[in-house]
Amino acid sequence: MKNVLFYLLIFLSLFSCQKEEKINSKVEKKTLKRIKNDTIFIKEKCAVFITSTDKNIEKTKKEIGEENFYIGADDYAWYHHEAYEFISKKKVKIISINNEKVIIFKSDLGNYTILRDTIKDLGSTYLFSPNKLPKKVFDIDIENEYKNYFGEKDSLKFSKKEQTLQFIYNAIHCPCAQWTNFNNKKSTEKFYLIDEKKLTQDAEDFWDGSSLPFIVEATGVFSENKSVPKGFSPKGDAEREKARIFEYRKIRLIQLGNKKY
Repeated sequence: MKNVLFYLLIFLSLFSCQKEEKINSKVEKKTLKRIKNDTIFIKEKCAVFITSTDKNIEKTKKEIGEENFYIGADDYAWYHHEAYEFISKKKVKIISINNEKVIIFKSDLGNYTILRDTIKDLGSTYLFSPNKLPKKVFDIDIENEYKNYFGEKDSLKFSKKEQTLQFIYNAIHCPCAQWTNFNNKKSTEKFYLIDEKKLTQDAEDFWDGSSLPFIVEATGVFSENKSVPKGFSPKGDAEREKARIFEYRKIRLIQLGNKKY
């Protein structure tokens, strides 16, 4: 009889443990599902625009008054739009978050969590690269914020070998460099031509805007890396594309249309 009771107790104990494990497993899965549904995980290079919660917006209205709130909202909307447009041209992924979810940046330096109810005013903008922690930035100074965070400060290095070459202007409707090496007709690489002192594309001053071919001869050095020359504004709605630069100290016109010099 004692043996029967002993084995019965063991059976009940094992059954109870298995049942508890199943319950714990269900609870764990439910918890993980809730975390997954309530959380946004960000793992790639991007800019994140986060709007404040309705609760915080109403709280701000009460604190500063509706009139002041809407004055500030107009300014915010303007700078937010400018920041959004700037980032869009950089071809960096944009993530817009306007729900109540928790935001977790998965950085190589550790996870960085933002609770939605901590977003003050009308919203916040974050820049993120997986190799560093995210940074909250000011929309009003987005260009400098972007360059400082992503390290896009081009440090040009030029070859020491000076050359005298002919370049032909391509007149292509794109934000790319426009000059190709006329001495190497097999090459399709395009370059920016800049004056050694002024750092402006004075070579285009020879062009009348329509006559082709447009060829110049310049003496100078090539950059070893790609960049966009200082002071080159976007072409149309697109940012200039990086290319190697030929920095010249002297230049002369060779051909403009049918006329040769």
